[in-house]
Amino acid sequence: KTRINFFKQLSAYKPVDSGGKVLNNLGYCVSKLDKKTDFLSQYKFSIAFENESYPGYTTEKIIFPLLAYSIPIYWGNPLIDKDFNSKAFINCHDYDNFDEVIEHIKEVDNDDILYKRYLSEPIFVDNIISQSADEQAIFNRFEQIFTQPVCYKDPVKKSIFTTLTQSLKDRF
Repeated sequence: KTRINFFKQLSAYKPVDSGGKVLNNLGYCVSKLDKKTDFLSQYKFSIAFENESYPGYTTEKIIFPLLAYSIPIYWGNPLIDKDFNSKAFINCHDYDNFDEVIEHIKEVDNDDILYKRYLSEPIFVDNIISQSADEQAIFNRFEQIFTQPVCYKDPVKKSIFTTLTQSLKDRF
């Protein structure tokens, strides 16, 4: 709902293309991950809104625009600046409301120097991948989670958990 409302507000400034399933106005859906970066690279900005705003909840939404050199307009994890360089994207949490965010977008859109400054920033804080995004740290956390002993009295639940755990161990 937040993403839809912002989309409508931003569309009052300039047309906003939507290649997703919701509010699609292109006539086709950009669904394959390998096509998403190509699609986003055509735009100065990308709406990068999570489904929820919750500390620590970050998905791929911010990554794709950053990789495509499209400035993410991010809403979601209020602690996103712990993992990603806040000078490389527009963080909606830095503003009191979406009207202020859109005013800043207009400013960046009309100032080539400011726009290029965003694009020239490294993706990560101090150009160092955060511990929470480190691949080995993620695998270690999965291993820690899935090697914890679990006691199920219900044999069916135990069997399901054992099968799931083994399947995940095999994949990682």
